Amino acid sequence: MKTNIKLLVAFVAMAMVACQEPYEVPPTTTSIGIHSVTATFLKGPLSTNALAKFTTDVTSLEEDIVIPIPYYFPETSNDQITDITQMRVEASMDYNCFLEPGLVVLDLTKRNEFLYTDGRGEQHNIVIRGEIRKLSHKEIVSLSVKVEGSQLITILDKENKVINISYTDATEPLIGACTVKYDLSPHATCSLDGLESVDLTTLKEIVVTAHDGTTQTYTVVSQNNTPKKVPYGYAAGSEEELWCLEMEGIGIPCVETNNQSLAVLDDYLVVCPGNGDAPLLLNKTTGKVEKTMTLSGGVEAGYVCNDDAGNLLICNNTDATFCIWRTSDIDATPELLLSYDNTTGYPLGGAIKMQGDVDGNALIVAPFWGVEGVGGQNNIIYWHITEGVVSEPAIQAITGFVGPVKWGAYYWWFPSNAPLAFTPLGTRIEDGLLLSVYDENILYLVDGTTFTCSQLLGAYTTLGENPPINRSISAKHFNNARYVALYTAGAWPDWAVFSHIYLYDMTTLAGMSGSLDDTAALKIHVEPDSFFKQGGGTGGGVAPTGDVILVPSTDGYYMHLYCIDNNNRWIVAYQVDCIDDTVEEEEGAEGEGSEGAESGTEGE
Repeated sequence: MKTNIKLLVAFVAMAMVACQEPYEVPPTTTSIGIHSVTATFLKGPLSTNALAKFTTDVTSLEEDIVIPIPYYFPETSNDQITDITQMRVEASMDYNCFLEPGLVVLDLTKRNEFLYTDGRGEQHNIVIRGEIRKLSHKEIVSLSVKVEGSQLITILDKENKVINISYTDATEPLIGACTVKYDLSPHATCSLDGLESVDLTTLKEIVVTAHDGTTQTYTVVSQNNTPKKVPYGYAAGSEEELWCLEMEGIGIPCVETNNQSLAVLDDYLVVCPGNGDAPLLLNKTTGKVEKTMTLSGGVEAGYVCNDDAGNLLICNNTDATFCIWRTSDIDATPELLLSYDNTTGYPLGGAIKMQGDVDGNALIVAPFWGVEGVGGQNNIIYWHITEGVVSEPAIQAITGFVGPVKWGAYYWWFPSNAPLAFTPLGTRIEDGLLLSVYDENILYLVDGTTFTCSQLLGAYTTLGENPPINRSISAKHFNNARYVALYTAGAWPDWAVFSHIYLYDMTTLAGMSGSLDDTAALKIHVEPDSFFKQGGGTGGGVAPTGDVILVPSTDGYYMHLYCIDNNNRWIVAYQVDCIDDTVEEEEGAEGEGSEGAESGTEGE
């Protein structure tokens, strides 16, 4: 009887299960599974250009997947792309998604058909092709206005497409005939093209036409006022990357003999390779290569920097007669500023840094460099300039390093191996220096009277056992603050040791604490994309050389940071401003409120 009861219960349970609805297992993914498709050149000069990578996001499988190829590449050049018949194509897909046949090399002028299986096992017939498209960018990148040599303050609001031009009582009678300089998106034109002068009393808009014929209108507001600034430093949220270029893509090869340096003169970013080649001149706003600087009169370009008053300084790299030349005209022959008969046996010219105005008061500092088989260095040489007159040179040894230092009794060697990163803080040596050596990677404040070091910031805490090498420092005042930029070079990119750029607020040095990558003074940290290619040195590097400079604008509203890196093959430009945007917003809000109040009164 017990056996029969058990069997009955079992049959009832089976019947109940048979009546239930089957449980549906949901698919593991609801996406279409293929995210993007990327094309690169199989052959030709663009096949080795890391930036020549063209990607399209995939949002639908019902339409052709079209990879847009720019008409010109680089877009700032006149190099037209005409052949996309041999393109290496890759797809970013979810796990368990497949394309048949597989992607290898495609002729993107044709409709390439594939059978795509998504993560649910569903199959789709898709088409991948390419299109060479005219450029659609139609931006005013920069704009400046002058009247009879006087620069008017010009604020370009890129987001709202508004150009605010401010004039004064003195310049107001002259605004009927202004000279306007501007930079546009590559291959765009605008309604000001061909005009020798512009009348601000009637100029209300500027129309920019892209290469593909589409247009963008900018509103011009000219008024007698002074734009408001935030009270201190740069405005939060104004940080902007202007451009990032592959170094080799603009004609600067990555070689072991490079010792790059940067400077700004007029509208140009001066890029000195430091290997004996003439400096290259880039548009400082767009990064477009303009020309190569012509040097004559025995000028040798080993290193460049600029003062705070529109002068470019160029020095040679030598263990004999060391020279520094100056110029305020990019097309003129530089004049000799100073020379020094170097009998120390140690070379000069691997770096020079300065503060001030060479026609007024300034300080120029240069380190001596080590000699293979002889020894390293801890000596600097400096010159004061007082009311345009250059002093006799003075040599001082820097002491007080924390150590231990790997280089025996010395603290730095060569620009490409165990370099010195440094900058003066003022126009007198008594103002002190900032300094860092490898492989301590500590930031020191050097007393300008005793020339001894005291630690400001400790070594990196987040960059691993093989941190980058502190390579260059720049310090500038901007809107009541003093900013310091530090560029640390990734010596071993094959070991994922890449380069970093740090921007600190060092208005007050007293009481600073923490490390280079963890301190309250740190305001910006960026790690630009690496264009690294396998090199011949340890960790894949060639030479950890490069430079960083801070450049406040002459009107005091903008500050630019430029940096170049040899191993990772990039040159980048960033911008911040101190424009008080809240003033316009508040005024706009007040205007809206008053209009509403008047309207309400009339209604009553």
